Amino acid sequence: MMRSLLLVLLFITAGSLSSAQTSGAFDHALGGSSVMWLPRAGALFLNPAELGQVRQGSFSFNSRRLSALSSFGGTWFVPFVGTFAAGVAAYGPIEQYSFGYGVSWKDFMFGGGFSAFRNTEESFGLSFGGSWHMSGQTPNSGLHSGFSVINLSDKTSSPFFSVNMGAGYWALPEFLRVQGAFRHTGVTSEGLMGAEVIPVPGFALQIGTRAFKEVVGGVGYHLPYGSLELSAGKTGATFSITASLSEPAIAARDRDYELGLQALDENRYYEAQRYFTRAHQYDPWYVSAKAAADSAGLALVSERQLLEARAKVQYERKNYVEAGELYARILQMDPLSENAREKVREMQSRLKSYFKQLIVTGDSLRTRREIDRARRNYQQALDLDPGNDSITARITGLRGLAQDNIRTMLNRARVYLDRNQLEEAEREYERVLATEPRNTRARQGLAAIRTKRADELLDRGKNLATSNNHMEALRIFLQMLDRNPRHREASELLDRTRQILKPEVETFFRLGLQLYTNEDYKLAIEEWDKGLLIDPNHQGTIEYRKRADEKLKALERLK
Repeated sequence: MMRSLLLVLLFITAGSLSSAQTSGAFDHALGGSSVMWLPRAGALFLNPAELGQVRQGSFSFNSRRLSALSSFGGTWFVPFVGTFAAGVAAYGPIEQYSFGYGVSWKDFMFGGGFSAFRNTEESFGLSFGGSWHMSGQTPNSGLHSGFSVINLSDKTSSPFFSVNMGAGYWALPEFLRVQGAFRHTGVTSEGLMGAEVIPVPGFALQIGTRAFKEVVGGVGYHLPYGSLELSAGKTGATFSITASLSEPAIAARDRDYELGLQALDENRYYEAQRYFTRAHQYDPWYVSAKAAADSAGLALVSERQLLEARAKVQYERKNYVEAGELYARILQMDPLSENAREKVREMQSRLKSYFKQLIVTGDSLRTRREIDRARRNYQQALDLDPGNDSITARITGLRGLAQDNIRTMLNRARVYLDRNQLEEAEREYERVLATEPRNTRARQGLAAIRTKRADELLDRGKNLATSNNHMEALRIFLQMLDRNPRHREASELLDRTRQILKPEVETFFRLGLQLYTNEDYKLAIEEWDKGLLIDPNHQGTIEYRKRADEKLKALERLK
C-alpha cells in the first residue's frame, strides 16, 4: 500500500504534466488540450481516435526536460483499414507499453488502445476515444471536437486514468486555431487551453495554459519527411523529433492518382476506381481523387453493362469467339465480375463444338465457290487450333479456286469499264485486290477508273466555266488538285478562273464586313471563305475571318 501511494505522489510531483509531455511537444505547448486535434503518434497516449488523421508511417521521440526520454512511438497507415500505432512511455521508474488503432469514417474518427504497465500496481489499461472534424475545404479549417477515456482499469483512482473532452476552432483557416479541453484524472480535474498560429506553411507557434496556473509555449518546423518541435514552460521543456517511415501521404496520393489515370486510359475501370479511392484515403480533402473515383465507378457500371449486352447478343448468335473476347474485356476492367468469369469458362467449352461448325461451314462455302467466306471460316478455326494440319491444307487448296475467281472478276470488271460503269468496275477490282493485293491488272484497272473520273470532273469544270458559273468551276478545279496536285491542266484552269473572279474578292470582303458588323459571324465567314478560294492571301479577309472565328468561340464558351 505504501509503495502504491509513493508512486502516485511521484506522478503528481515529478511529472504533473507528464501526460502532455508524453504525447509530445506539440500537445505540451498547447497545455495538454489537444484531445480534439493531434495528428501525431503521440495521440496513442491522449486520444487514439486521432491516429485516424495520420496517413503515413512515422516514428517519433519525445524527450522531457531535454535530458530524459518521456516516450517514443510509431505509426503505420494501411489504406482502407486504418492507422496502427505502438509506443512506450516512461513516468520516472514506471513504464507504459501501448498499442492502438485509429480509423476515419467521413468526418468522424474512432480509436482504441491497450496499455500494459511495469513497476506499478496497475497491470493494464484500456483506452478509447472519438473525434469529429467539421472541416471546410482544407483540414486546417472549421470546428473540431473530441473525447477520450485513457487507461481505464479496475483502479479508477489510478493516476494514469483520465477522461478528456474538448473542442477547437480555426478562427482563421490555415492560420489560427484556438482550443479548450477538460481533463479529469484519478488525482485531479482541470481546464486546459491553447492556441496555434501558422504564419507560413511548415512553421507553427503554440501557446497554452493549464487552469491558468502556468503558461507553456512552443514552436514546430515541419517537412514532408519529418518534423522538429520544442515546447517549454515552468515545469521544463519537451523536444520531439518525428521521422517518416514511408513516403509522405501527399506523395502516395499523387502516385495513386497517376496510376488511376493510367488505368482509366486503358479502360481498367475497377483498378482506376481503387487507385483513386486509395488516393482519397491518403488525403480526404483531395476532391479530384473523390470525383475521379466516382467517375470511374460510373464508367465501370456503364461500360460493363454495354459490353454485357453486346456479349449477350453475340452469344445468342452463337458467335462464341466474339462473345468470349467481350467477356474477357469485362474481366479486364472488372476482375470481380463472377458472371463474366463463368461466361468465359462456358465459352471455352462451347468453342470446341464451334470449331467443328466452322469446318463444316467452310467446306460448304468452298463447294459454292465463296472463297473469301470459306477462307474466313477456316482462318477462325485455325486461330482456335493453330496446329491443325487439316485446316492448313484446306486453306492451301483455296488458292487454286481463288485464281479461277480472280480471272472471272477481272473479266467482269473489264466489261463494266468498257461500258463506263465505273462503280461496278471499281467494286470488282477491289474484290480482286482483297484476295490478291498485288494483282497488276486490278491496280491498272483502278488507275484507269481514276483517270476517267478525273477527265469527267475536268470536263464538268470546263462546262461550268463556259456557262460563266466560275465559282463552281473553281471548286471543281480545287477538288481535282486536292486529289492530284500535279494535274497541269487543272492548275492552269484554276489560275485562269481565279483571274476572272479576282474582282469578286472585294465584293465578298465587303459583304462579310457588313455581316460581321451585324454580328452574323457564321455568314460572314462563309462569304470570306468564298473570297479566299479566289485569293488565299487576301490579308483583310484573313484578319477579319480570324476575328469572327474568335467571336464565335467566345459565344460558345458563354453558352
